Amino acid sequence: MMYEVKTRVKKSNFRNDLVKILGFDCDVSGENGIEYLWEESRKKGYDNNAEYIVDKMINVYGESDYAIKESLLEVLKHSYYTDRFLTVSEKKYFYNVYLEFNHQ
Repeated sequence: MMYEVKTRVKKSNFRNDLVKILGFDCDVSGENGIEYLWEESRKKGYDNNAEYIVDKMINVYGESDYAIKESLLEVLKHSYYTDRFLTVSEKKYFYNVYLEFNHQ
């Protein structure tokens, strides 16, 4: 089944907005339970993988389009996502994010 996500990341609320976007994956957001928490996330004191991923990418790329792309790609690299398409465009106060993927 093909899914489509069109959203924005406000520059003034970058981290929180990006964590919310990663919530499309219930394993990453923590909704499916602690058994899906990655060992690295747990060791760093996180209770979900979304916050861990976003903080990791912000530390590497700053609050930028690259941090958005790499955060999403980190989630999408799992085998149950196929036919991925991602664009991020920067505007004055926000980033437009468009994502398409199949979920098997």
